[in-house]
Amino acid sequence: MAFVVELVAGCGRPSKLRSRKGRSAARRDRHYMTNQSPSTNDRLPVVEAPGKTGVGDISERVRNFMKRAPGDPLSGLMRADEMWLKMRMKTGKEPVSAVVKEIPTENFADIDFDVLICGGSLGIFLALSLAKRGLRVAVVERGRLIGRDQEWNVSRKEMKTLIEMGLLTDEDIEEAIVSEFNPERVSFKGMDDILISDVLNCGVSPKWLLERARTRFVDELGGTLLEEHRFEKAGIGRSGVQVILRVQSGASGSLGSGGAGTEGKSSSETVTLRARLLVDAMGNFSPIVQQQRAGEIPEGVCLVVGSCARADWPSNDEGDLLYSFTPIEGNLQYFWEAFPSNSKGGPSDLRTTYMFSYLDTNIQRPSLAEFYDAYLNWLPEYQGKQIDEIEPIRALFAAFPTYKNSPLETKFDRLLMFGDSSGIQSPLSFGGFGAMLRHLKRIDLAVSEALKYDALDKGSLKLMSPYMPSLSVTWLFQRAMSVPAARKVADPDIINKVLRSNFTSMDRMGDSTLRPFLQDVIQFPGLTRAITGMMTDPVLVWKILNHVGLVALLDWWVHYVALAIYDVRHSFLAATESSSLSLTFEQKRLRESLKFGSGRDYYEE
Repeated sequence: MAFVVELVAGCGRPSKLRSRKGRSAARRDRHYMTNQSPSTNDRLPVVEAPGKTGVGDISERVRNFMKRAPGDPLSGLMRADEMWLKMRMKTGKEPVSAVVKEIPTENFADIDFDVLICGGSLGIFLALSLAKRGLRVAVVERGRLIGRDQEWNVSRKEMKTLIEMGLLTDEDIEEAIVSEFNPERVSFKGMDDILISDVLNCGVSPKWLLERARTRFVDELGGTLLEEHRFEKAGIGRSGVQVILRVQSGASGSLGSGGAGTEGKSSSETVTLRARLLVDAMGNFSPIVQQQRAGEIPEGVCLVVGSCARADWPSNDEGDLLYSFTPIEGNLQYFWEAFPSNSKGGPSDLRTTYMFSYLDTNIQRPSLAEFYDAYLNWLPEYQGKQIDEIEPIRALFAAFPTYKNSPLETKFDRLLMFGDSSGIQSPLSFGGFGAMLRHLKRIDLAVSEALKYDALDKGSLKLMSPYMPSLSVTWLFQRAMSVPAARKVADPDIINKVLRSNFTSMDRMGDSTLRPFLQDVIQFPGLTRAITGMMTDPVLVWKILNHVGLVALLDWWVHYVALAIYDVRHSFLAATESSSLSLTFEQKRLRESLKFGSGRDYYEE
């Protein structure tokens, strides 16, 4: 499972995955832990329901830490907390703005572009691929198209997609990668470490990558980029879609999951553009997504906080992919990640650390500020440095909503969701760059063929966002790694026990089982082997069933059976492969849905 925020990932060595038994304590003392008892730390307090005008108290510890970081992260934290509060207060009955409307009688005579993409951070990569095919493409970005400073996590194999598609060169990729390291640790309280290599261990600079993609798109391929233009509304006619954009200035950062961005100042000037296809790449909080989800409440949330900080770290040449060392407290299980940052040129004193939890949107859940205080409370034990011994460079915080109704199908002709807007990422991930790369080839081909055959009705476009059992089965893991807010916890170590059993079982079965799982790709054979391996402990199995609940288990069983069916159907079609030239648009999309829905796309280099 790609548990990271796409910050850092593989670099040039043959893929290796290995387990080192009996070294947990030694590595914790040397590298990560100060071997303190958890009882010496303050517990996260029971949180009172916040008032409608507040986002929870901000501790002095958090305020002092934020003041030491460049910029004004405290204001960003408060804005992000307002978004998180709105999510927790949501009832599903709130009015939703209708920003997209159908105009069936309208036949637009002049079409400016084949494809208009709103949202540039991920949309620029689809724009680049479509422009390379000779299509007329425009990208709209509400601020300036500038990548963030914090790195994205991918593997070298995933970045290779951009080379294979001819979007970037080998030299470009080398420039984009600013961090690399091996190995990474997976471990849970009371468990021997599992060490892996070349999974999410290259840190890619979004700032450099987006600037290079922008140059390729605009200067080399003649694409159109409209910065500081905010999507306002769209009307869908018979021959195209008309989009109204509002010119603005001063917008920056993300208004979505991170919530730390700024709206910008809108002007009275608007721009009207017409295209054959509108692509929404504006993320989870896109007004188009909000309209299509019609007030839907997220079934899950990944709350994540962290920092990139400079210090004389005990060791900074390895990382944590998924780690926990505390029991459940306050109905939250804390998970951790840690990576060297900006380390490609040699040893670095910069290190990124995250603490995250999977939870629901119950109003009793802690604010991001309170969650950040818990992060600062446990960070010294986790990394072996007191807070006053580290120099914060960036403070990081976000609430990422996840929906079972994913991937999100369009309800309109000539409208397609892409990236985070589509909900294509796993509910266990908190970032969409890796998921976007995984599906980029598929979406690029499908969109180009939809334009070629004029298959732009909603029925045809829904085929690009098909049901994927490999995605849906991950919801049980999200449920197993979380605790409902109102539940009384009988065994505070139940989540650690479940994960110890699961990952130990997968580790015994080797690379083919564990590696896809760690990269958010679930396949029927590997999943079945992992479940079979856990059956050796019937007492734990019973505890797991009690923890996840019968309803969640039955729901998962439906997707598990579907995963088996998709796996068999894909294997059969692969064995009887016919020329793609003889397949219809619908048949090609069906084959893609079976491949990706079974997780069998993972083996493609």
